Formats: sequence, C-alpha cells, structure tokens
Amino acid sequence: MKNFVLTSGCKVNFFLKVGQKLADGYHLLTSFFYPLSTPYDKISITILPQDCFELDSNLSCLIQNNILEKTFFLFKQASRIKFGCRVFLEKRVPIGAGLGGGSANAAVFLNFLNQHFNFPLSEPALFKLAAQIGADVPFFLWNQPAWVEGIGDKIFPVNFQLKDVYGLLICPKFNVSTVWAYQELDKLREKEKTCLTNMGQKHKEFFSQGMLMFENDFEQVVFAKYPLLRKIKQGLVQQFGWGGLSGSGSSLFFLFKQKTDLKTAKQFLAKFDVLSYSYFFN
Repeated sequence: MKNFVLTSGCKVNFFLKVGQKLADGYHLLTSFFYPLSTPYDKISITILPQDCFELDSNLSCLIQNNILEKTFFLFKQASRIKFGCRVFLEKRVPIGAGLGGGSANAAVFLNFLNQHFNFPLSEPALFKLAAQIGADVPFFLWNQPAWVEGIGDKIFPVNFQLKDVYGLLICPKFNVSTVWAYQELDKLREKEKTCLTNMGQKHKEFFSQGMLMFENDFEQVVFAKYPLLRKIKQGLVQQFGWGGLSGSGSSLFFLFKQKTDLKTAKQFLAKFDVLSYSYFFN
C-alpha cells in the first residue's frame, strides 16, 4: 500500500468585518484572505481496501471529532466510492490562532481524494461539499488571495501578491476560541446597540487595486481579554509597520518595508513568550 504525504498551509486575514448572525448560527462576514505556506501541517495518508477510517496525530487532542474524519465520510457519501484511509496528522500550525489550519487540512485532503479517485466530483460539487465541511474550507481549495463574503463560502480570487515587503506572523502560546470570540462580539454589539452596516464592501476596491487595509472587528473583544496582544500590536504599529489580529485570534500579522525594521521588531518580541515566523515576499 502506497503512502502519500501532503502539506497543508494556513492563511491570515488582512481585513475582517463581521455582519449579522444568521439563524443557523453562522455570521455574515467580509474579509480578505491571504495564504501562507508556513507554518504548515503534514498529512500522511494510506488508502485501504477495507471500509474504515483511522486517524492518529502528534497531538492526541485532535484525534476525536477531527475535521479530516468529517471530510472522509462526506466525500465517500458524495462520490459513492468504497475505500478506507489511515491518516497521520503532524500538526505544526498553531491551534486557535485564527490561521485556518484545520480548514486547510480538510481542503488539502478533499482535493487529494478527488484527484486520487480520478475526479468523481466536479469543481462545483467539490466546492459545495467543502462548504458543508467548514466555512473556510472552500478558500483553501483554491489557496490564493481572495475577497471572501457570505459565511466564508463566497470566494472571489484577487490578482494580488505582496511584493518587496517583509512579513512577521506572531503566535502567542495560548489560543482563542472562535466560538467564544463570536459570542463576545454579539454580546458587545447587543449591549452597545450597534447598527451593523456592510462596511466591507467599500474597501473591496482597495484590495482589487493592490492596496492593503488592516481592520478586524474581533480586536475589540480579543484585546480586552488578552491585553498582551494589544501591547504587541501597539508596540509594533507605533514603531515599524502595520498589521493586526488575524481571524478571531490569537495570531497577529505585520508587514515591514525594511529588513532592519523586521529585525528590530523581532528584538522587541524577545521579551514576550511567543512564536514568530518571518517572510520575505518578492
């Protein structure tokens, strides 16, 4: 039996506005997603003749109710192909960091299964299935910069690439629950009687023209509970570059024009207990 090894990256949000809550519990949003190849997870797969699914991981907490299991059974149901899988997930993308690591796992696995079995699902069917698995999964099927709307299922690829800038992804050693973040944002808006408007649309042009805008609705609730994140953002934005919270947190992402600024920013981070990843986009 042949073993296949896949790599699964992540994403950052340069912009995220949260709209109304729907009856099914999801929220409407407008956001700009940008894929990153690192950090990444490794997914080792063995196709089995018997009808079963076996999952192991370097993190035992990920074995139960894993999104890969959900992906496997939904694909089998949609394709009507009988087979089994043995999967080992080597998790490197920080969990609960707003990087979409689990959604990326699902998309990479789904793409692999469809290709391995000679494309039983058309592209529209594949994207429909991806949306059933999770809100961010359709984005990772394409894995290119995109403006995202709806609940994350309406994806509009944008011809946008970062050029001649340095990036810094910062991941504290704690996670932020996405469910908690949405609940807290809903409570805050109810308390303040916030009038929701579609603020994201007017900024769509910025990204389509290659311009960046950092804004994230979750910062107000996440920073209130985790002041370390506010402190890091204030320290970096005031001195060097621009950036902010990615997704619902806990990761932060910043861009710098000069390599010396990136170096100084990393020196600033040395006083905090965080992981960081550096990039040069050319």
